[in-house]
Amino acid sequence: MKQVQVLFSDLGKVALTPLLPARCRHKRNLCGTAPITDAVPRLLRSTTCRVRALRCSATAAERKLWGALRNRQLGAKFRRQQVFGSMIVDFCCIEAALIIEVDGPYHLRAAQRRYDRKRDTLAQLAGWTVLHFSNHQVLHNLHTVLLHIRHALQHAPQLPSYR
Repeated sequence: MKQVQVLFSDLGKVALTPLLPARCRHKRNLCGTAPITDAVPRLLRSTTCRVRALRCSATAAERKLWGALRNRQLGAKFRRQQVFGSMIVDFCCIEAALIIEVDGPYHLRAAQRRYDRKRDTLAQLAGWTVLHFSNHQVLHNLHTVLLHIRHALQHAPQLPSYR
């Protein structure tokens, strides 16, 4: 009989995941090849590998926007490819409760738009502001994108700092 770990999702449902050793499968193998101990659920391990893989394979638009957001250049700390509940967001600023998504052509499909709206609703119910920009906007009009982000940062509720 396999051991299982009980995880609670955002929607209050219980998911059982087997505790099996997993190896990193993304292209740069940053997680190493040694199995992680069974104390860490497989779902968490695979999410960590997925986040690292997304950071390694960022689109040109994501790289360009990250260059403008990193190191508190806009006065706030941003994270990229951050786990947010059961989803992974492109960029987020925790202190301003702001999520930024850079959408490629795949996000123009009807099914993906419905999925994105559902994700946005979950984030907004949790008190986060979600901004969407297309790859084209980021690559060809970065200044305007940064103005929208600055505006959202200025009008964001100030959360307590724990520095």
